[in-house]
Amino acid sequence: MSRLSTTALLPQLPRDASQYDRELNAALQNSLANISQQINQLAEGRAVVHYNEDTAVPTSGSYRLGDFVRNSNPSEISGSTAVKYVLRGWVCVSNGSASATSFVQVRSPTGS
Repeated sequence: MSRLSTTALLPQLPRDASQYDRELNAALQNSLANISQQINQLAEGRAVVHYNEDTAVPTSGSYRLGDFVRNSNPSEISGSTAVKYVLRGWVCVSNGSASATSFVQVRSPTGS
């Protein structure tokens, strides 16, 4: 897959374009460049975007199977077998309203 160009190819503005048209054109070029950059980074596995984050497992709201909620306050935790891990977040295992049983923890062992 080839990379997207981060230079938007928009139609040339006429000489008598209004200030609004020039500002709109510049904003559109900037937005398209940012979108192209994000798509390129995602395609290369270099960008992760989190729209859902919380400090505790969700207990309200509607979620779909596979939705991930990032732990916005991760720290190292000692497990029951003296293995330490970081709670990265929670993944939804059933469609519908959030409940204590609709999410499971996503843990990463620290090796400590």
